[in-house]
Amino acid sequence: MSRHPETASPRYDHHTHMFSDASQRLLEEKAGRPFPAFGSDELIAALDADGIERAAVLSVAYFFAAERPDAQKHDAEAVSLENDWVGSQVERYHERLVGFCSVNPLDETATDEVLRCGATGTFVGLKLHLANSDVDLRSHADLDAVAAVFAAAQEVGFAVVIHMRTRRPDYGRIDAERFAHHVLQPADPTSLQIAHLGGWGGYDDATDAAFGALIEHTTGDVRYDVSAVVFQQPRLSQLRLSRLRERITTAGVDRIIFGTDWPEWTPGRYVEDLQANGFTSDELKAMYTNLAPWIAR
Repeated sequence: MSRHPETASPRYDHHTHMFSDASQRLLEEKAGRPFPAFGSDELIAALDADGIERAAVLSVAYFFAAERPDAQKHDAEAVSLENDWVGSQVERYHERLVGFCSVNPLDETATDEVLRCGATGTFVGLKLHLANSDVDLRSHADLDAVAAVFAAAQEVGFAVVIHMRTRRPDYGRIDAERFAHHVLQPADPTSLQIAHLGGWGGYDDATDAAFGALIEHTTGDVRYDVSAVVFQQPRLSQLRLSRLRERITTAGVDRIIFGTDWPEWTPGRYVEDLQANGFTSDELKAMYTNLAPWIAR
């Protein structure tokens, strides 16, 4: 792993995924290209190669849920099977990995699946992906559905990792404010991780606006992961980097945690991307050493 001068390398990866044979086939159908299956052996090899001690594995079981109630009903068994497969993979390396089950919050079986996952004792949390689940945060019904799933997660003591950005082309500040007021403040989750700083990769105006609103309107145990936020090509402009640094300072650098979105990135490659974008050694050291409490369970 490449090292920044006077900067320790990361020890924890808060954002990785695995893909069973079933999810790999589904992704190939959606993407129209080959997509390899990745399990715990492949992840552990990647972690070992870059000196990562522990990682969070986020299930992609939400892929099996219908995107809207009027779409073809999803196979509830497939959702449970994918979650259980992730759980079994994590258990193989339980000293190195922690697992998050996942659901589509718009599905009528979502809260039952969260409670079922909680009863297994295998998972430490819940992963939600609002874009892939076609959630609209400006819909009262969708907000209620997300809030219900948060309540179920709280009931079983789960942390929550959420990909909050939706498919709306005008996504931004208003969506983050509605999420904070209608979901977070009533639920007061035990621990929350906002993926990609509130975006879905990259750092554009929409992500900046959402990140800024989240900083203003969230309190308590909320962290932001930097997975997929920067690239070596194209790098952030100096103006964009300055804006991002300003946001991080306002949020508190202690709330920013390292994640890669593996297998899209390896830890070593993402370290190089962060370095290439001009973060200081102090900023990098903070990102690398901050950790969410549930990753040490």
